[in-house]
Amino acid sequence: MGLPEHGWEGRAESAINRGTQNAYLFPNEDCSGYPVTLLPGEWLSPLGFAPKSVFVF
Repeated sequence: MGLPEHGWEGRAESAINRGTQNAYLFPNEDCSGYPVTLLPGEWLSPLGFAPKSVFVF
């Protein structure tokens, strides 16, 4: 999911993964670049970068 197209570009300062699968935050809109991985139940604040896409599977 591209965050800019959903109004979240530059707004995410922290993240929590409430799901049961890993979540990946990417620096580019097309889920490319080196991701930050959030394991299930993991919380990260501050992010340290402005993610532009997220992938969960």
